[in-house]
Amino acid sequence: MRGAPHPKARDVILASAEKHFARAGFTGVSVHELIADTGFSKPTLYYYFKSKEGLFKALLEHAHDACYERMREAAATEPDLGRKLVAIISDLFEFLRDREDLTRLAFAAAFAGPEELPPALRGDARRRRNFDFFFALITEGQKTGRLSSKFSARELTYGIFGAVSFHLMANVLLPGTPLNRRTAGRLVALYFEGAGTR
Repeated sequence: MRGAPHPKARDVILASAEKHFARAGFTGVSVHELIADTGFSKPTLYYYFKSKEGLFKALLEHAHDACYERMREAAATEPDLGRKLVAIISDLFEFLRDREDLTRLAFAAAFAGPEELPPALRGDARRRRNFDFFFALITEGQKTGRLSSKFSARELTYGIFGAVSFHLMANVLLPGTPLNRRTAGRLVALYFEGAGTR
């Protein structure tokens, strides 16, 4: 497997990096450790990713891009905002339920201190794009009268986006947290109906 790049080398190195970075963080892993269990050489890693930073960035981009594509595809399957949100959230849950390492990396990068990661590795633009996707749905929901105008679109987006993010974090911190369509439906029902008595 040494020498010229192998067709599957990129995916194998990404999978190894996901595991190692999730265990020890960006600064706690060397390039040698990243490739030790792949069977590939440092030049192969550098061919695909240029550097350790490039590899970490590729992982974050993969996480955010995969979530974005799944959200877009799920949203296209439903006309009603409530059903659209259930489809989106349940699809995100399905994708990330068994990807604890990837989930941990995305949140670690989001909450990293100023000295923990170079600014280029924070994934801010893609994370913002994913938030803006929810924001656009909520804004449209207000325009159509499906959602209250007593709150700003940003406040309403924080409500649903925050609930989804909490459940994804809980799956890492509290194994066994149910991430499925039923949970997605309950979250959306709580969001639309509220928890107060009438």
